[in-house]
Amino acid sequence: MTAHFRRPREGTEKARIWRLCEELAAELGHEPTGRQVVDRYVAAGGNEATGFTQFSHWRKARAAADEAPGEPGDHERVLLEFGKDGALRLPESLRRAMALKPGERVTAFVEGGELRVIGMQAAIRRAQAIVRKYDRGTGSIVDELIADRRAEAARE
Repeated sequence: MTAHFRRPREGTEKARIWRLCEELAAELGHEPTGRQVVDRYVAAGGNEATGFTQFSHWRKARAAADEAPGEPGDHERVLLEFGKDGALRLPESLRRAMALKPGERVTAFVEGGELRVIGMQAAIRRAQAIVRKYDRGTGSIVDELIADRRAEAARE
């Protein structure tokens, strides 16, 4: 029987440890060791056994996500904080939900007062959906566009 470790509910002690794991991974540039996580967690008043247990669950969830296909998905709402320099740091779980690879660029814009950040895969899917509306199923839409333009020019 394979256990499935889902992200703990925000505001819980478990979520605090998972967030600590992600922060350490971002600081180090690689996955932290259990000892690194637990030492920091215990220094903040946490229980060593709980720290090791949740580190193990976080690590297994991360490994399972690495094996899963990199498709954009959904994610629950999270509270983010701007740094003093104006930087906004996306937690690893959000980057995974957006199917972002390290170093990948994103498009960001404000719409109706909301900041929207779109990864490359989501932008491609959106563009494909728009183009699909105009596909008549008769072959290349590029050829169809050229034919439409030529017909339009001939009418003028």
